[in-house]
Amino acid sequence: MRALERNVWNCLAATHLLVAAVAMPVGALLCVWPSGSLLGLPLQVLAPTPFTNFLLPGLVFYASVGVSNMLFGYLALKREPGAARISFFIGLVLLGWIITALAIAPGYPLYPSLFIIPLLPMLGSAALLWYNGVATAEELKPAEA
Repeated sequence: MRALERNVWNCLAATHLLVAAVAMPVGALLCVWPSGSLLGLPLQVLAPTPFTNFLLPGLVFYASVGVSNMLFGYLALKREPGAARISFFIGLVLLGWIITALAIAPGYPLYPSLFIIPLLPMLGSAALLWYNGVATAEELKPAEA
């Protein structure tokens, strides 16, 4: 495997795992403390939504952002060829979450906007691997000596 391709895979895996390392605990904390008080999120943030607490949004965040990024971070570490394409769409899910969170709670833009930092290299790495054609699993195996 070329060094550049290896670095792009590593960047993709690192960004997925970074997002998962933040999203899973935050989602879990929102489920355990649905008032949002532990994270400094007032329930007024949910006023324009049908939710009365953060339990369901926390579960959705945990699963759609946390678990999916953990899974595809692992697949990127394993250099699974399909991971690059799906990683791009996982990045779009994260982008959708950021836009939704900023639209619902414009007074609290710090939390969601921090996810833009790993989102850009995630989308870029996935797009680069997808565009350039990802090697098959056989081609990615180390050469025998």
